[in-house]
Amino acid sequence: MAGLAGGGLAVGLVVGLLLGPALGGALGAGADGAAGAAPVPASTGTAESGSASTDGAGTDGAEGGDDLAARVEARAAELREESAARDAEAFAVLVDDVQVVAEAVTPVVEAAGAHAEPGAPAPTPAEAREWGAAVEAAGAELSDLGSAGTDVNLVRTSVEASLQQLTTATDALAQAADRAAAGEDPAGPLRTGVGTLRAAVLTWSVGATQLDAVSVERGLGHLHVYLPGVAGSGAITADEAEEGELAHDHAGDDAHDHEGDDAHDDHDEGTAP
Repeated sequence: MAGLAGGGLAVGLVVGLLLGPALGGALGAGADGAAGAAPVPASTGTAESGSASTDGAGTDGAEGGDDLAARVEARAAELREESAARDAEAFAVLVDDVQVVAEAVTPVVEAAGAHAEPGAPAPTPAEAREWGAAVEAAGAELSDLGSAGTDVNLVRTSVEASLQQLTTATDALAQAADRAAAGEDPAGPLRTGVGTLRAAVLTWSVGATQLDAVSVERGLGHLHVYLPGVAGSGAITADEAEEGELAHDHAGDDAHDHEGDDAHDDHDEGTAP
């Protein structure tokens, strides 16, 4: 028994010696493991860093948005300036065109307008064809303005419409002339020609009034490019302002003579035949 006890003690010592380091490592590992749980706050620090990074990105995004808005506004301003420059150039070209066309068709309106008087005879075929050729040539003087502002487009459209009506009028007057030359009654085409001539002068006067108003608004002064009156046309005529005069001393409804029912005494309707 004593031997067994001694042997058991010896075995216990050996086992202790053998298992001691292992148990120590296990306990150390456990301690380290427990200590290893401590770095959790470090992950919190990482989250905070991530949050800070997100805040920085937000600031950069706001600055980027402001920069983009500034670039867009700058480009929009450039486009507005370019558009204004094109419109000013188109208006200058339009003024030249309208003056050239008015000079070319004024003799036509004066001569053809004489046949709007009551009892007036039909023109001769040679006269009517000469008028038609003059109107066609005048139309060829209009430049291709391309895209322009509304003010410019309104004037251009009025002039073009007036020229189309003048073409119709001279064609009808040519028919009346041919009928009269053939001994036939020219009354029908003569009436058509005179009526369309009146419409052409009225249409032109609308564009001319617009041209005058735009010229004043742009600081260029009054600009009167009207056609001669034709009896019964009801066309607008030029106001009393001097060419190139600016309406600096007017205000409100009186700023432009073309406005209001009583603002322009010279915009009278023509007398009926």
